[in-house]
Amino acid sequence: MAVITFLLIHLAPGDPLDAYLGQEGASQAEKAVIREKLGLDKPLNVRFVKYVKRLCAGDLGSIPGKGPVRDILVHRFAATARLAVAAILLAVVLGVSTGLAGGWHANSLFDKALQCFLLLFVSAPIFWSGLLALLLFSWALNLLPAAGSQTPAHLVLPALVLASRPAALVSRVARANTIEARSQPFVLAAMARGLPNYLIVMKHVLKVVSIPVVTIVGMDFAGLLSGAVITETVFSYQGLGQFAVEAITNRWYDAVMAVAMLWAVIFVCANFLVDVSYSFLDPRVRAVD
Repeated sequence: MAVITFLLIHLAPGDPLDAYLGQEGASQAEKAVIREKLGLDKPLNVRFVKYVKRLCAGDLGSIPGKGPVRDILVHRFAATARLAVAAILLAVVLGVSTGLAGGWHANSLFDKALQCFLLLFVSAPIFWSGLLALLLFSWALNLLPAAGSQTPAHLVLPALVLASRPAALVSRVARANTIEARSQPFVLAAMARGLPNYLIVMKHVLKVVSIPVVTIVGMDFAGLLSGAVITETVFSYQGLGQFAVEAITNRWYDAVMAVAMLWAVIFVCANFLVDVSYSFLDPRVRAVD
């Protein structure tokens, strides 16, 4: 990840000094002095070795005029983490509940209407959903703020929009597994004993649904933590995704490298935690001596 990101950002067209100097510009002599000061005059291999040494020492570099990348990254990641947690909780609650209800009453009028509704959220682009949410809840009804990340109220709209697609995916998977579980002998036996439907669903069916749901939630949560770039841009949410776009646009090499490495760590950890969770949810996958 470090090698690929380093090569891509340094081989991309354009001069990082143009963004650094702004509209004022500078002469070639002044640019040479600044380039030497920033270490941009060294060959790529020398700059990469220097970067790896700094990375191993915990130094993520700095952005001229803005300060250390690590401080900015901590602040932006905290904002994105709040958004990701809120979105994934909404996705799990809405997705599992609607999936269980639709699967238990499969092919009913409620289930058919629900599937059409979920298809809309799976297919709709995030930026389109975000703009509609802004139009309805911020501009038309004036219920929620349209932009920013200062208060909990600023979290509601982006979290709802961000949760829409994973909630729809979770619901569809939960529905399919509920239909399959309903025909299993242990569920039929519970129904024959006269157990209430809600108790059968919560005690038996939910266990079957939990494993595929964990897979979807784990990977979506990693993606959300990595920065919901489009959602944060639409709502001007000061998170990691918006910071990544800003860093790439301005060619802040240290910031782009730091964000890319953080994303890689998040995805690896998410995959690991999802795999480990299987052994707790399903005893059959545990190693047997």
